[in-house]
Amino acid sequence: MVYHSSLNGVDAEAACGLAILPIKTAVRGPAPAAPAESDDVIDETLFFFKANVLFRHFELKGNADRVLIYLTLYITQCLKKLEGLPDRVSALKALTSMAHESFLIPGDAGFAL
Repeated sequence: MVYHSSLNGVDAEAACGLAILPIKTAVRGPAPAAPAESDDVIDETLFFFKANVLFRHFELKGNADRVLIYLTLYITQCLKKLEGLPDRVSALKALTSMAHESFLIPGDAGFAL
């Protein structure tokens, strides 16, 4: 059974079919701040990652599910980048450089979906 986002019912703005959901952060940005005691979409993605990564088909039940899928793909890319690195310092460098690289978006050749 695929795990869907509990945030599908949240009234949130959408951009390009993605819900702009509250996240726990101190950095100002387009996403509203979530209360520290509640789970945000990132917590949900990390919690459901192990189960959802095993499914080939994922029926979207809302814009929050699309965010969940994209975050799952990003976590998968991060884990592939970390594979075989010897220590925490080199892992941090690899992830920082990955964050600054250009990346494929939906519609580009080679995009995961």
